[in-house]
Amino acid sequence: MSPGPRRSPPGTRLVVGLALLAAGLTGCAGPPILSGGLSVSAPEGSSAPESGGYGAARYAHAGSSTATFVLTAKKNDGSNAVRRATVIRMFWQPWAGSTAVDPSATNAAVHHVVFRDGAAAIYRGAGFVYPHQEPGADPLRITLSETELVLEKASPGFDPGSDRLLAAGRIDVALDDAATAERIGALSDRLAERFETDASLPLP
Repeated sequence: MSPGPRRSPPGTRLVVGLALLAAGLTGCAGPPILSGGLSVSAPEGSSAPESGGYGAARYAHAGSSTATFVLTAKKNDGSNAVRRATVIRMFWQPWAGSTAVDPSATNAAVHHVVFRDGAAAIYRGAGFVYPHQEPGADPLRITLSETELVLEKASPGFDPGSDRLLAAGRIDVALDDAATAERIGALSDRLAERFETDASLPLP
C-alpha cells in the first residue's frame, strides 16, 4: 500500500499563508503619490459648495495603530472662522509599501463638513489612508486614495450643489493630540448649533 500525500505541518501552512497574504498586500512602489496637497472637489460635471486644499493639518495618536487627523481651511475674509474641515479616522495601519488591494478596500472613516452663511453640511465616506512614516512621527505624511464622500445631511438654507464629493491627495500633518481634540470638539459644537441636535465628529 503506497503512502498517502505528505501534508505540511499546520505551522508551515500558516507561515506560507501569511507570506502569500503579504505578497498580495505589498509592492515595491508603494501607493501612488498624487501631485499637490490633499484636496476635496466635485465630480466632473457638478459643482462643490467648497473645494480646494487646507491651511492647517493636525493629528492625534494614542500609541496604537489608530490615528485621527483634522484638516481645516479658514474663511478668506481674514477671520479665524473655519469654513471647511475634514476629519479622518484611521482604524488600522497598513504594512509598509502596501496599497489598497482593490478600490473598495478601506482603513479609514472620512467626515467632511462645510459651513456657509449660518448653514452647514456633512459629507461622509470610507477611504484608504497610507502613512509614509510610523504614526507618532512629527510631522507625518499621509496619502488618501480617491475617496467618494456622500452628503449625509444639510441644514436649512444650505445648497450643496452636489451630493457627492471626491477627496484625495497627500499632506503633512503635525502631531498635536490636544489641539486635534480641541478642534474636533469645536467643530462638533458648531454643527450641533446648525442642526439643533447632536452632530459629533469622531474624537481621537
